[in-house]
Amino acid sequence: MTIRNSVDISLQLRISGVAVLLALFSLQTTAFAADAYGLGAKDCRSFAKDTSNNKEAEEMYFSWAQGFVSAVNKVYSEMHYHTKDILPPSFSADDQRNYIRDYCAKHPSDLYGYGAMKLFWALPDEQ
Repeated sequence: MTIRNSVDISLQLRISGVAVLLALFSLQTTAFAADAYGLGAKDCRSFAKDTSNNKEAEEMYFSWAQGFVSAVNKVYSEMHYHTKDILPPSFSADDQRNYIRDYCAKHPSDLYGYGAMKLFWALPDEQ
């Protein structure tokens, strides 16, 4: 692989990362719901219904949120943005799960994925 090819691939990855971030930040709920698939595309009302007395379902949702937060953090890292400490001692996994649960209880028409993005923004910057 030549240096030029390496630079081209690096540039393509950066452009792709910027496109993903712009899409995440600019989506409105209706557009996101129409263009997305999976647990993050479900609204918080569905999350509450699906997880009512069902710890396994809640774990599936939260596992999706952890993957989402990790992926956004990785894109931030690749773009040389400030990354987040995604599991700080002051904000345990249980605290994060409760954060999304509380967010969804207050915003039942928002998407679960939006609650995960709010969680990402609430995490402390990595030192």
